[in-house]
Amino acid sequence: MLSLIYFIYQIIWFFGLPIAILYLYLRGARDRMYKETIQERFGKYEISLKECVWIHAVSLGEVRSAEPLVMRLIANNEKIVMTHITPAGKRAASNLFKNQIQNGLVFSVFAPLDYGKYIKRFIRNFNPKYTLIMEIEFWPSIIQVHNKKKIPLLLCNGQYPHHSFIRNQKKFFSAHPFLKNFHAVMVKSETHAKRFQKAGVINTSITGELRFDQSIPKKFIKASNKTLENKNKNLSVVLFSSVVYDEEDLFISLIDKILNTFNPDDCPTFIIVPRAPERFDIVANKLALKGIKFLRRSQSLDSNLNGELFGTHNVILGDSLGEMYFYTNLADVVIIGGGFGRLGSHGISEPLSLLKPTIIGENDSIISYISEDAIKYGVVQRMNFIQLEDFLFRKEYIFTSMHNIQDYIAKNKGATVRTLATINKFVGTNYEL
Repeated sequence: MLSLIYFIYQIIWFFGLPIAILYLYLRGARDRMYKETIQERFGKYEISLKECVWIHAVSLGEVRSAEPLVMRLIANNEKIVMTHITPAGKRAASNLFKNQIQNGLVFSVFAPLDYGKYIKRFIRNFNPKYTLIMEIEFWPSIIQVHNKKKIPLLLCNGQYPHHSFIRNQKKFFSAHPFLKNFHAVMVKSETHAKRFQKAGVINTSITGELRFDQSIPKKFIKASNKTLENKNKNLSVVLFSSVVYDEEDLFISLIDKILNTFNPDDCPTFIIVPRAPERFDIVANKLALKGIKFLRRSQSLDSNLNGELFGTHNVILGDSLGEMYFYTNLADVVIIGGGFGRLGSHGISEPLSLLKPTIIGENDSIISYISEDAIKYGVVQRMNFIQLEDFLFRKEYIFTSMHNIQDYIAKNKGATVRTLATINKFVGTNYEL
């Protein structure tokens, strides 16, 4: 049955290639990187290696979560090839690993399309000793080609959300049947390990959340502290972080309601940061249509984050990528996007790492492995929209002690070492931990 599903999958890819190419060119109208490097989508690269570790980190979040592990692998004399699907992921890797890329220790390229021929071409070009797939990327061709060539393929910092697990069990065309061909999976919690075991995965290891090990960029903390010097000390800053499309109107209406209730001199400053760059202008237009006066980060700060951000407006639009630590350090309370809509809440590690009280929406199934524990610790509150509105109108934003957050962060560190130990166990490497 698996062979039949894979055969049909390859046929679909073969006839769908023109659509994939058209899609890349259409996206290239907004971001030239999509079409400038289109040959990489077919497994054709200007560089080749005799040996490497392949890390598939699709977008910005996955790149950030991989950072502590990449640095430890480099310290163990490995060369890393990172592959991405989005330009945001590639740009994040270029910024995070700038020195390592210049020194030929890290190579950042676009991933080939998940068509067997292109995956094989990539493997011939880079000769990975083993491959790490970050988070929840289950690509049938990557899995099958690795299995056939007997190259260890491991899921890293993995999870299998409940809704995906249930849906994939019922669907004929899903990646679920292929998961048993992972060499091993390294997951964030026991719940996720059990789901993979039910899918037929033999080697599972609970390694925790790598995001709690990632470094905090000092330049963002320094820049945000400087920016805060010009803020009214008596007024709070509320950050709406990683807002997705079906939450924008809710949050903007709430901000508008608060602005019309309180005096500007007695009103919090709101920062709203859309999750996707293509939403920046859309959110700007929505704010303008509401008659809300706002300041765009792109128009007020230069590339080094110098400039004025506070003082003239109660609303700031964070229209930039890769600067979430900057925005988060400005905030007195962080409201994580995703959970007040259909898509599900995004991660909580960044605000908690900066000791910020954090709020998530009711739809937290994607991060339930960590949110339930965080709620018990008192460092995160889960609210529906009505509760959030009441909370913001009360303007009492400190609901936990810094001590609790520090304990929680300390408890969750160490995933990098556990991941290296698991690689040693299942791949046969001898990395120093």
